[in-house]
Amino acid sequence: MLKIIFTDEKLNLAIAEFSLYISSEKQLAKNTVLSYRNDIKCFFEWLKFFIKKEPILTDLSNLDVNNLRAWLSYRINNKITHRSNARAIAALKSFFEYLSDNKIIENKAIFSLKKPRLPKLLPKAISNEEVQKVLNILQESSNKDWQKSRDISLFILIFTTGLRISEALSLKRKDIENEILQIKGKGNKHRIVPLLQIAKDNIFKYLSLCPFVIMQEDALFVSNLNNPYYPRAAQLKMQQIRNEFGFINLTPHTLRHSCATALLESSNELQKIQRLLGHSSLSTTQIYTKITKEKLLASLPDE
Repeated sequence: MLKIIFTDEKLNLAIAEFSLYISSEKQLAKNTVLSYRNDIKCFFEWLKFFIKKEPILTDLSNLDVNNLRAWLSYRINNKITHRSNARAIAALKSFFEYLSDNKIIENKAIFSLKKPRLPKLLPKAISNEEVQKVLNILQESSNKDWQKSRDISLFILIFTTGLRISEALSLKRKDIENEILQIKGKGNKHRIVPLLQIAKDNIFKYLSLCPFVIMQEDALFVSNLNNPYYPRAAQLKMQQIRNEFGFINLTPHTLRHSCATALLESSNELQKIQRLLGHSSLSTTQIYTKITKEKLLASLPDE
């Protein structure tokens, strides 16, 4: 039976093994794994103090829904957002399911705890004019020519395909030889994405300027040290542009949203767009219909 002492070796081992499981077996993103692990550790930090009132909770099987609601109330009172609380509940449910499946401990109370209702936030998008401005900024940066070309080709690739930044940076040199990209997205799901000629041309320009030899099995986008170009580096590049030039909404994910919005403006085939973007639910894609309606209303003259 697993006892809850935060420094207990069994607990730390269970969290470590759970993290490995959701990373390798569930194929969750690295940031999600880190967030889940942090949420679980924070829960046990809170529980360590809470059990001073109720020592019976040293045994996790005695946790009930009221105890869990007390934890959630503690988070709400500390101004933790609904979105973060929803993720923390998902993390705990996943962890307790893992403990049950591996016959470490059985407690079903966590599964009766409901997530807070989340407001549906509209994704942000940038206009074609703003896209051109960003491309000009990248071209006029102080970087070497091959670095400018790399950043521009990555920017155009995401904007024209709707790839996630992690998907774009996981591409290998061999992946761009054809007119389509075979993408493995969230949840290990595969999809086909057209590679437009403008994106392909800019990628080959970058490759011609790159001082490193990039073989077929190598990462397509590389850093200054010839290591794979990581998402955080691309995000920092966008952050620099935001800070210096006032592009409030500019992130790699904004480019994905902008692609989706542009596609919806030219086509109402939601299911095709859903498959292209790799959305697991059509309702996620439908959010973009509200964006286009808002843009239409904003363009109407005042009476």
